[in-house]
Amino acid sequence: MSVPAGRGLPRGEVRDRGQPRDSRRTRAARAPAGTRVYHGPLYCGLALERSIDRRKVRSASAASHLHILEEAARVLELRDTDFVHLTRSGLLTHAETSVSRHNKRTTVPLYRQADLDRILRSKRIDWPVVRATPKGKPSPLAALPTRR
Repeated sequence: MSVPAGRGLPRGEVRDRGQPRDSRRTRAARAPAGTRVYHGPLYCGLALERSIDRRKVRSASAASHLHILEEAARVLELRDTDFVHLTRSGLLTHAETSVSRHNKRTTVPLYRQADLDRILRSKRIDWPVVRATPKGKPSPLAALPTRR
């Protein structure tokens, strides 16, 4: 008899108490070589859909969105050079890297939306002054100390 996802044993069916309960080690030892054993609880997608607030799911999804450098600079409404000053100073670091589709030797840093939102809320930076700096003029962010 199959058990529906996200539920216990069907009514009237009892687990055999004579069998030892699987531990994490025994499950991992029985797994084929090279496979990863998931030790956490498994959830039914329908149960999650019904029980989780959709606004929280949407905001978590938006916060985890990844941007390349140019897109991230556009989100912050900065010049690319201003964005480079933020990364040089260590105020902003990439969350992940990806390999370029065009040149497999080039890695592309990816910046998470939540990190961009965090830096926007920072009181250390005077955003109107940074955004008002015209092209060709030195950035106020150039004065930030370099991360070592």
